[in-house]
Amino acid sequence: MARIKRKKSLNDSDLSLTCPLCGKVHDVRQDLGVKADRAEVDKIILLNNIIASAAQASAPVNLASGVTKENLERYLAAILNIRAEAMAQARVWWQDMLAKYDLPKDINVFIDYNTCDFYIALPQKG
Repeated sequence: MARIKRKKSLNDSDLSLTCPLCGKVHDVRQDLGVKADRAEVDKIILLNNIIASAAQASAPVNLASGVTKENLERYLAAILNIRAEAMAQARVWWQDMLAKYDLPKDINVFIDYNTCDFYIALPQKG
């Protein structure tokens, strides 16, 4: 795992985290002190993989040449339906998690796939 370089800013209370991979300053993660079950996290990982795979499968560069227009339309309709269904299920998953764990609804909440921790991202001051 890459180390994060830490450098003090002019204000000692501000701590700037520079990413060693891209050189950018990313938001600071603030854990919410709540963990999801491993099965719950595995479900959202699966849904996100389906969404990403469907997006990739429908990209123009990934469409086969020499296919009839009819078959191409059927293929794209099926892929878009799969993606829409997975997105709807992911939305329901987040609604369920927000309610189950009493998470804040007015800010974006994220989940760490490895630790199952819920967290928010706070912008860097600087």
